[in-house]
Amino acid sequence: MVLIMKKIATQVILSAVLVFGSVGITEAQKNKIRYADQQMELMNYKTASALYQQAYAKKPTMESAINVAESYEALRDYDNAYTWWKTAAGYEEFTVEDSEHLLNMAELSGNLEEAEAMLEAKGFTGSDSTEVKTLMMSRPRMQAMQAPAGQRKVKLEPMTELNS
Repeated sequence: MVLIMKKIATQVILSAVLVFGSVGITEAQKNKIRYADQQMELMNYKTASALYQQAYAKKPTMESAINVAESYEALRDYDNAYTWWKTAAGYEEFTVEDSEHLLNMAELSGNLEEAEAMLEAKGFTGSDSTEVKTLMMSRPRMQAMQAPAGQRKVKLEPMTELNS
């Protein structure tokens, strides 16, 4: 009888630890996202993007991928923003409004054809989603204004020999 009571007590204690431990982890995750949201409001986009990435690494969701993409968008790091919008596009909940952001970042990072192909493969060009189709058709092509892919980024170096 005592052994049965001891076994039941052990099971109850272990169950309580598991339940309350998982609640603590979830709360820590929410706190991290809340802190990242505050950093976005304070325009500390670099800190916010790092926190959102940590949150995505622990629990990958479309919302956290979009948060990372928006923080990179605010930093004007269009290549990373496009990468994270692509990640968000992999989720089933990806909407027409989200595809507009994906196309904007694709255009700014020089990956418009890839994004259009991805949206077509995802089925955003059918008759039910005419908004994306018209968005893709009406997008002004920036390729004429863009430099070739190898010349897009410029590296600035300080001049040490300059007399003052």
